[in-house]
Amino acid sequence: MYHQNEPGGVIGQEKWLHGLLAAYAAGTLPPALHAMMGAHLCLNPSNRQYVAALETLATNELDCCRPQPVPGRDAKLAAIYGCGQLSSPEKAMTGETVPRALRAYAGSCFDSVAWSPFENGLRMCKLGACGEGKGRLVEMQPGVAFPTCALGEDVEFILVLTGVLSDGANDHRTGDIVVRQDPAWQAHVMGTATCLCFAVRAPRLALKCPMSKALQAAFPTEARA
Repeated sequence: MYHQNEPGGVIGQEKWLHGLLAAYAAGTLPPALHAMMGAHLCLNPSNRQYVAALETLATNELDCCRPQPVPGRDAKLAAIYGCGQLSSPEKAMTGETVPRALRAYAGSCFDSVAWSPFENGLRMCKLGACGEGKGRLVEMQPGVAFPTCALGEDVEFILVLTGVLSDGANDHRTGDIVVRQDPAWQAHVMGTATCLCFAVRAPRLALKCPMSKALQAAFPTEARA
């Protein structure tokens, strides 16, 4: 499932969903959001066929393009092959297998990341390299609220990895994505299990361009509507 708190004048739910998936297939998302969407597809495979269709469209477009020289080709290939292979799947603190996309983004097992101490049933850690759309892990005990702050011009995307996060209107479960555009949005952990989320804040304007272009390519009629 894909949920969104939607005050007036913001991007609609379906446009966010289609835009994120189209931009993921096109490879235009910032690293943290790309990792989030890869993890979403792993945990909730209902959109895999949709993304596969978009990737096929992109491949067909590439077949029509003339080959272009790549500056610094040898150095780039050496850097790629020098990264080594991902380690075998590791177990997260919850006992669940960490999605490969998040393991690759974090660069290590979740057990080894630098968590802040638990305070009022909540702890967090930052993941990935510095830059646009940095991600963070948020772990909350039952009954604890998701930490919110002023968004400014940003949008916050929240992927539920384990547990249940409820905002009163929807119960968000493993694999669900929440788009927080309203600073007043609140949610807390339901049930008796700990809730683990991966959250990414990214500039709203920076996201509109690549997603709208990807949408126009895949859904030209919808994009004009």
